[in-house]
Amino acid sequence: MAIADRSLLALLRCGSARVFDLQGRSRDLAKRPGLPAPKPFFNNRNANRLLILKYAPPAHERVALRSERAVQTKLYLPFNDQNIEEGGKTILLSDTRLELALEEQLALSPRHDAAAFRHDRPILDTLDGLPSLDPFLMRDRMDIDGHNIDSAYFAFAEGELERIKGFVRDKMNKVAAFAMQDKVNTADGQEAVERLTQKLWEANDAAALAPVIRAFRINPANAPEIVYGWKGTIYYDYEYSRQRSAWESMLEWLSHGARPREGAVGAAARDLDELRVAARNALLVHWARATEKLNRYRFCFDELFLHKKDAAPFVDFLRDSKRTFWELGDSLSRLSHSHAVWDRGTNRFPLRRLPAPALADLLDMIYQVNAD
Repeated sequence: MAIADRSLLALLRCGSARVFDLQGRSRDLAKRPGLPAPKPFFNNRNANRLLILKYAPPAHERVALRSERAVQTKLYLPFNDQNIEEGGKTILLSDTRLELALEEQLALSPRHDAAAFRHDRPILDTLDGLPSLDPFLMRDRMDIDGHNIDSAYFAFAEGELERIKGFVRDKMNKVAAFAMQDKVNTADGQEAVERLTQKLWEANDAAALAPVIRAFRINPANAPEIVYGWKGTIYYDYEYSRQRSAWESMLEWLSHGARPREGAVGAAARDLDELRVAARNALLVHWARATEKLNRYRFCFDELFLHKKDAAPFVDFLRDSKRTFWELGDSLSRLSHSHAVWDRGTNRFPLRRLPAPALADLLDMIYQVNAD
């Protein structure tokens, strides 16, 4: 049974921050020369064949789910591991009958294997608690939530993980120093700042975050999730800067290069142009949303920590950091997914000029990725 849902097909075809291809990653890791295969991600055998997807259902669909979050998590279990596009079973983690679906589709339940269920079910919750499936966020959240997952599952370019960590910790260190400014010049002041920076990184101990809670008037009950929302925002700020030039190349193609290789006339030309404009405009909506939110965050951070001015904008940001994190995750993962779809669809053609049918298909895919 082939996949009819084009938005699902667009998710499956390309790697991006909206897709964690666990079965493919496990297969690649098992083939590493001279290295043993890592411990399975899940204890349940079927779960290790999953592709885990982030997607944005329309508002009218969200009201029927346990969570009305704009970003939802879908599990995809292919019928054929060698050709995932042939079709498969899907499970929504916000389905009101989730436990029954996990039992029926994956045999993941206390009745089948209580130990596997105790190990695997919280991991699904951790993945569901992220707005995107970037390797950094998955690895980081798994550590915070105490899941013993082999780091090999989360791939980074050489040196990339250390660059991300350095970028995030630099911002956190500034906040820690501000929160402990009454002690920063004492003998053990710098050590105290470093300890608080580490607690900000871990984002799971409200008591240890007390200096930050006081300095920025944070509700102690919500402190860990507020700090983690800020941590995620810092990460997305890094990713936006890292990927921006690649996204600009895609946008330039959508604006001026998305023309059929052999030319088109009449109604065919008009249809292609309408598709091009629709795809470009849908993508630009998410680009504008991400840019606006990151500019707001950068302004309030710099206002306090660079220009030594008003703390109120940063306090306001922190109170809303969880929502900012989720909205940025949605928009940036769509941009990265669009680029993956675009690059995969065009890089084998000279000057990225496609035949008209292939161009129409690609433009529709980009539109599907970005449509609300």
